[in-house]
Amino acid sequence: MNPPPCAACPRARAGLALASRRPARVERMIVVNAFVHLEPEDRASRLALYDLLGEPGGVTEWAQQLLERMGVSDRPAIVRGFMRSLATIDPAHIRRLFTELVAYEQGPELAQIACPVLIVRGERDGFVPAYCAHDLNQRLRASVIVGMTRCGHLPYLEDPVAFNGIAAAFLAEPSVTRTGPLAVERR
Repeated sequence: MNPPPCAACPRARAGLALASRRPARVERMIVVNAFVHLEPEDRASRLALYDLLGEPGGVTEWAQQLLERMGVSDRPAIVRGFMRSLATIDPAHIRRLFTELVAYEQGPELAQIACPVLIVRGERDGFVPAYCAHDLNQRLRASVIVGMTRCGHLPYLEDPVAFNGIAAAFLAEPSVTRTGPLAVERR
């Protein structure tokens, strides 16, 4: 079975849950800029950002700040697409979903994940702190982090050729092991 591509944090969380609850169904996993834990200050900052969705006229301000924090505000195609999508979102639902996501404690499930996991971190991403990739890496049995230096929160859109090359190399590896408590590669 092909591994579920996990691009956005809710999908990453769903993929991690599947890998922990049904390990025979997931052979490998790729997680991109996801968190399973936020420090209190970071948690409060992100929740405050999503609180903008509940304010009059706050959707556009939320979008602009989110794009900036994600490190993609200088990518015109991404910004254009994201801003166009605002007409189709339900701000209250997005806010509620994010609040639930932040509150969900997934740590205990991570020890059950047996498959190799590639953790991709866009190093320009200011929305998901760098420590989140390291935290996830420490909690998993077989994982490796690849940092994409020229990318933010959406490396698969920002540099698809490099991202696909990294993913293909990971999927072709016969085994994934860590040589120490943390393996990090920068590209």
